[in-house]
Amino acid sequence: MSEHIPAPQDSRAWPLPDTDPGTAQRFGIVETREIGWTLQGIVAARAPVTLYRAGDFEHFLVSRLLGFDHSSLRFDFVDDSSRGAPLLSGGDLIAVALIDRIKLQFEACEPHPLQREGFPELVCAFPQRLVRIQRRQAYRVQPPRQHAARCRLRGMPGGERCYDVHDISVDGLALDVPAGQPAPRPGEILHHCLLEIAGLPPIPCELEVRTHHPVAPDAQRVGCSFHRPVAESQRAIQCYVIEVQRNRGMD
Repeated sequence: MSEHIPAPQDSRAWPLPDTDPGTAQRFGIVETREIGWTLQGIVAARAPVTLYRAGDFEHFLVSRLLGFDHSSLRFDFVDDSSRGAPLLSGGDLIAVALIDRIKLQFEACEPHPLQREGFPELVCAFPQRLVRIQRRQAYRVQPPRQHAARCRLRGMPGGERCYDVHDISVDGLALDVPAGQPAPRPGEILHHCLLEIAGLPPIPCELEVRTHHPVAPDAQRVGCSFHRPVAESQRAIQCYVIEVQRNRGMD
């Protein structure tokens, strides 16, 4: 049985779609497997999903993603002509959800209503791209032992250094610097670094040092943001973060 969510009076109460093409390029996921993992997270969380008519964000409907397969998505659909009809009169839709302060956005193309076991649903095509916008304040994951991560810093005093990654998100990471080794200072830009994650190809990156603080006698934890990140590297990091989150959800 579908469960309907009361729609707010004003669409500003819900996250609007991001229309910047650079955002889609920077945060877009195109691998079908990773898109599926993210959609499964929306289903499991029973998170509200706001459906907007593409190009006209005044028309919207708050729904839930009920399920999906390799070709289609199934949304809860309020059979209300005052809200449902405008969505179906303008072509494709844009779906937006928030989970743990992470904004998820994807196209819901070819929408059409369907009765399933006596209840109305909205069926759309499986998305070709999903945008996962994870800002710096969003949750970071700690690398598990089977997918341990290290970052190789070049240009450090005394030569190249390699430090364990304490945690990582799409916007940055924290490094554990052992006692007796030099720690980069806030404000430094570290060029030609290499993020090494077990089982994955090395990911080139540049880091901007933001913070550092002691965690043990003479040992430091250094917080860095990715400096001028390239889309390919960010997508690889996103996929890694998604996989760590998914695997922990299955523990």
